[in-house]
Amino acid sequence: MMTNPDYKNYKRTNRRLLLDSHIPDWEDDFLSKFDAAAIAENYKIAGVQSAMVYTQSHIGFCYWPVKTGDPHPALKQRDFVEELLCELGKRNISAFGYYSGIFNNRA
Repeated sequence: MMTNPDYKNYKRTNRRLLLDSHIPDWEDDFLSKFDAAAIAENYKIAGVQSAMVYTQSHIGFCYWPVKTGDPHPALKQRDFVEELLCELGKRNISAFGYYSGIFNNRA
């Protein structure tokens, strides 16, 4: 698990990335090949310094095992958020989360 988040580091970056992740559940293949290491490595190759990580999308599914709310069916007990944060941390890419509190189609 990633520890000691440094918001100051994020503010010092200028190569930031948001991978839009509004992923529905109507196709079983969606997220079935999620590979946090490959994603983080591609970010590194692209020169990304800081990444926004979706923790929940406008569709309403969460990308980590939640106690309340709806985890994305593709999770199958995985924690996509933690996996990606760990892989980004290994590559010294700062990250912060995005949670949609307003746009939530499931709610």
